[in-house]
Amino acid sequence: MAVQEAVDLRRALAAERPAIFNADLAFSLTHLSACMSAVGRSEEALMTLQEVVHLYRTLAVERPAVFTAKFAESLHNFSTMVSQVSHKEEALMAVQEAVELRLILAAEQPDLHDDDLEASLHLLSDILR
Repeated sequence: MAVQEAVDLRRALAAERPAIFNADLAFSLTHLSACMSAVGRSEEALMTLQEVVHLYRTLAVERPAVFTAKFAESLHNFSTMVSQVSHKEEALMAVQEAVELRLILAAEQPDLHDDDLEASLHLLSDILR
């Protein structure tokens, strides 16, 4: 799988220069997770998304203006995936954090973030049903 090769390459680069390559690694891992999910490898996709959340959490702390939106997106994606494998509490915690971040982002730049906030609120509603 070409996506796995990209992850392997970016993982090696990130190991040597994390400040430069962790964002690229997170991006590639996001795509790998989607590919895994598409072929029924849900548990592996979920573990990959956990790594994505961890990477973007770290990046958002280091450079919030650049990575908070991506961190919120990773939480949303993780919540979606984890809710599909019946881990409701974990899904709820992730989407609530995504909503909190997206509320702040939407208050600062509504044109850019309102749709994402709406998506996370909708997911929150679905999980609470």
